[in-house]
Amino acid sequence: GEARNAVCFSKPGRADAVPLINRLVAGPSEARVLRLQPFRDRLFVFTTHGTYVIAGRSFADFSIQPFALDLTLLAREAVAVCDDAVYAWCAQGIARLSDGGWEVVSTAIEPTVQDIVRQGVAGNGVPELAFAVGDTAQHRVLFWYPEHGSAGDVNGCGYALVFDTRTGA
Repeated sequence: GEARNAVCFSKPGRADAVPLINRLVAGPSEARVLRLQPFRDRLFVFTTHGTYVIAGRSFADFSIQPFALDLTLLAREAVAVCDDAVYAWCAQGIARLSDGGWEVVSTAIEPTVQDIVRQGVAGNGVPELAFAVGDTAQHRVLFWYPEHGSAGDVNGCGYALVFDTRTGA
């Protein structure tokens, strides 16, 4: 049957063969997988009920573990990798995920982030349209979003929050 909270993988060398046993479940049955993000030797799994991580070197030893059950994405495309970390726009703010866990890095601009989120709830399309781009050459992550009542420029998004990974600003 359909499992919206599962990540399935194929048999080695057979992309078309996905047996039911090759399924890793992320969260409770009502959870839904929103985004997968490869990072180093693991795969972050963002769901409606928190964030999980899949680790392993082959199909024989893949495993899934909770990473941050209180961390949920605001927009499924607002995730990017830059300078040895994953950055995600979450309900809690802009978060940095790494080997050591996660932290909110948008605290200094929290009123701005919350205003954008409030406008998104009011219908400006933040959850549907917002996206992130990692710019490793400039050591920054750009979180593009639409402004309320604006058609925007890029994917309907004409504004961006920019985080400098070197300075943390």
